[in-house]
Amino acid sequence: MLNIRNIGKRFGSQTALSGFNLEVRDGEFLSLLGPSGCGKTTLLNIIAGFETADQGEVLWREKRVDQTPARLRPFHMVFQGYALFPHLNVFENVAFALRLQKLKDEEVQKRVRESLELVGLTSFEKRSVETLSGGQQQRVAVARALAPRPDIVLLDEPMSALDRQLRARMQAELRLLQKRLNLTFILVTHDQEEALSVSDRVALLHGGQLEQVGTPEEIYLQPRSSFVASFVGARNTFTASSVRREGANAIVRLPNGQELTGVAGFDLSNSGEVQGFICPEHVRLKPASASVAKNQLKGRVLESLFKGESKEAWVETEAGFPIRLRLEQDQDARAGDNVAVELPSDMTHLFSADTRLTP
Repeated sequence: MLNIRNIGKRFGSQTALSGFNLEVRDGEFLSLLGPSGCGKTTLLNIIAGFETADQGEVLWREKRVDQTPARLRPFHMVFQGYALFPHLNVFENVAFALRLQKLKDEEVQKRVRESLELVGLTSFEKRSVETLSGGQQQRVAVARALAPRPDIVLLDEPMSALDRQLRARMQAELRLLQKRLNLTFILVTHDQEEALSVSDRVALLHGGQLEQVGTPEEIYLQPRSSFVASFVGARNTFTASSVRREGANAIVRLPNGQELTGVAGFDLSNSGEVQGFICPEHVRLKPASASVAKNQLKGRVLESLFKGESKEAWVETEAGFPIRLRLEQDQDARAGDNVAVELPSDMTHLFSADTRLTP
């Protein structure tokens, strides 16, 4: 297990990390997710030994490694730009770290071939890396990281330069490779879809602190702060004012005076403005009627969109805010239609404007 304890790091007047704590389990695929400047790459560099923390410690299997030189740590990095040597062929790029370890030539040959086989490049040994596609270069970079047989593979946004289709394929390949080898992978990414699709757990960073850590399902369906809810998933947002709590739920008042029930993610003693969030796929389209059921809002369809594998609609509600929803395949919504939209209480998350919970 990798333990990151109370890590702090500043660059001049800027705080990159503050009191950061995280446990990474053996054999898991963990993604460090967050917007630019949140501290995720700084944290990865501290783990790798390329940056020194101002405070705190990094422990690997209960032994401190934060004072160990990077080359002696059992971690290897796959860089964003791959950092391949253009004057060396594929074989020598993968062999580079092994030769630094002064391994015997037959051991170098064995490990390089094993690593290239793992990434499907066994026939590329003599190829110049400059002749390879982006996906092939990424595979070489992964093979180079695997060849020294590290305990942890660190990946710094290695798929950011790939086109969408290739990126999706490489994500699947990385996930399968990690499970096959039962190695610990730590991936830095700003792409929420990537983090959710490849990870066993996701650690979401915000302003140099850990906002929430959990499985992709927990992060997506059970956000613990307004930042998590707003960053993960293309959610609908609205404002309201708090009224009262009912167990784990809260009842809030919308701008048009209508009340709505949702999951309470805040302390009601901090009364005032409330932020509400709900994913488009959880909103239900209902026929217009004179009476409105609980958690239903009257509205008018603004636009309907066909997106290939799904259909969506935008509805302007009488509560004063638009709602985007995903339609069932047999549903139609035309601009101008009067409708109602239902916001299920168990999928509507409510937070005070200043909510920040300890993960």
